[in-house]
Amino acid sequence: MKKFVAIYYSTPESKAAYNSLSESDLKTVHESWSIWEAKHRNHIIDLGNPLMPGTPLDQIACMEDPNKFIGGYSIVKAKDLEDAKLLFWGHPYENKGIHIFECVQV
Repeated sequence: MKKFVAIYYSTPESKAAYNSLSESDLKTVHESWSIWEAKHRNHIIDLGNPLMPGTPLDQIACMEDPNKFIGGYSIVKAKDLEDAKLLFWGHPYENKGIHIFECVQV
């Protein structure tokens, strides 16, 4: 099986909306993640976490400030990219911005 990292994209607005959720709505969000995790437990290497703002290591910038866009990550294993994509159908973050990258061994 190959390894894939899923990056969850976010915006300042979506982060603010998440931070303003009620206890009941937060519980619903966390339960949806637990359901997805249980369904794909055999494929999840690292469920991941939200990411705090980062800082560049050098002055080379290939894109606008990623702190505005990157919200979190998960690492999964799958046969190929198509199978990795299938793991994210029904994911709590589906249709909110997920990008899947294959991790290539060198």
